Amino acid sequence: MMSRMDALTQALAPESRGRTGASGPSGRPAAGEDFRSVLNERMAQSPSRVRFSKHATQRLEQRRLHLSEADLRSLERATDKAAAKGSREALMMMGGLHLIVSVRDRTVVTAMPAERAGDVVYTNIDSAILVGQNTETVA
Repeated sequence: MMSRMDALTQALAPESRGRTGASGPSGRPAAGEDFRSVLNERMAQSPSRVRFSKHATQRLEQRRLHLSEADLRSLERATDKAAAKGSREALMMMGGLHLIVSVRDRTVVTAMPAERAGDVVYTNIDSAILVGQNTETVA
């Protein structure tokens, strides 16, 4: 299995070839700058935080649903685990809240309170995750 660093290295390496700017005309890093430092800088610029779509934000506001920092960290860990298992679209069940998450984009697409779920059928998902503050189970 490819580590996150290997995947980022592979993804960024072709992009840096033949470019000018931070790297020299040959596509190599400028003097005193190695690829790992450029990679670390890019990783720092793109945090792994989960984003919320406009639709999901509206649903959370309309339904007066709030997520704590601990909830967000749990959601991020669950998204990381889902991505590691190859998930693309996931239903994440966090206590009294159900979220549909685009794992690839790290974006919450919609949200609803669990009590409204009733006989709802979720489609176009490939995984379901029970999210807790200490453990997440990917099914």
